[in-house]
Amino acid sequence: MLYTIFDKPGLVIAQRGLYYGFVKNHVSFTAANDVSQICKPLFDTFNIAAFNYSRLYKDNSLLVLDNCGEAFLHFCNSKTPASGTTLTPGIHLWEDYQPQNYLQEAANYFNYYNGITILLELDDCVEYINLAFSKPEGSKVHAFFQHIDLMEQFIFYFKNKARQLITQAYKERFTLPSTMRGERSHIENISHEKFNALTRTNKIRMHFKSKEVTFSRREYECLLQLAKGKKIKEVAQTLSLSPRTIEDHLMNAKTKANCSFRSQLLDLFRNNLITLLQSSK
Repeated sequence: MLYTIFDKPGLVIAQRGLYYGFVKNHVSFTAANDVSQICKPLFDTFNIAAFNYSRLYKDNSLLVLDNCGEAFLHFCNSKTPASGTTLTPGIHLWEDYQPQNYLQEAANYFNYYNGITILLELDDCVEYINLAFSKPEGSKVHAFFQHIDLMEQFIFYFKNKARQLITQAYKERFTLPSTMRGERSHIENISHEKFNALTRTNKIRMHFKSKEVTFSRREYECLLQLAKGKKIKEVAQTLSLSPRTIEDHLMNAKTKANCSFRSQLLDLFRNNLITLLQSSK
């Protein structure tokens, strides 16, 4: 049986009988150790069991990077269907949309006892970030929402560190089997300072008007504060900079994003950030 394949360059044809060998030699499997290294700050800080980064493009082709190649391979071949629920941009608990038998299989085979999916909508694709939790964190995953600002930072950090892997995975993108379509918690006591230091990056890449724009760390920090509704003087005080320096960073950011007005820049910036669900507020 052939999976749905689109006759375009870069897409991979795979038959069920050959799928195991295909995945074992694919970047989605072979890059697992590299993904684990990049995700080490995330795993050490939040006690997360697994990380998966995917992009689904408009032609239904997919790129996948996963720190656990065996889990990805398992669910490619599993007869247990994943959810067919259409998700909106934002953050979703697995228990709210994945079928119970799928969650049970994840627990039985890989000790994943809950997780979250973060969905970001870009111009040419949809990004999915999946985080799996082991016991006892799985029962307290709601506490993770208190630290979504750190997760937002980590997504930018990951995309920066993994950009070569993402480029390779894009060249090798493929289509999925139908089964895949569609005490006090440790995470309540994490050190923000330690995580910030581990995942800090000097360049932040975002998508503006169908193109990638690279901001400096300071430009990003200024935009983030302004997007929260703060005034220039308040941002200057928060970042221990002068108002004039904030204005300079803002001017540089407008030039990079090809925006004439601050309001236009901030609207585009907000659209790039994670849209929080009401339950995370």
